[in-house]
Amino acid sequence: MDADELIHAGAATSTALGLGFVLIPGLLPSLAIAGVIAAVAAVPALAVAIAGAVLGGPPYLAWRLLVRGRRARAAAEGRLHTRTAPSGSVR
Repeated sequence: MDADELIHAGAATSTALGLGFVLIPGLLPSLAIAGVIAAVAAVPALAVAIAGAVLGGPPYLAWRLLVRGRRARAAAEGRLHTRTAPSGSVR
């Protein structure tokens, strides 16, 4: 088996883009500019998402621990009311 017979998943994409670059003037620069614009938009959004997770994670964890403690205390005192499924629902 020769290396020419091996086709990978990107073969058709690279072939189609290669032909497109030849047939459509300006396709390569247009795709490059679109990639740069997408990267410029994605990097700040990623930074905001990471900052939100770092800043919002600890308060959320503290809230969940408080709720867990309240439920454990209520269960120990025998006043825990469990949620029931609405009638007709499948559980």
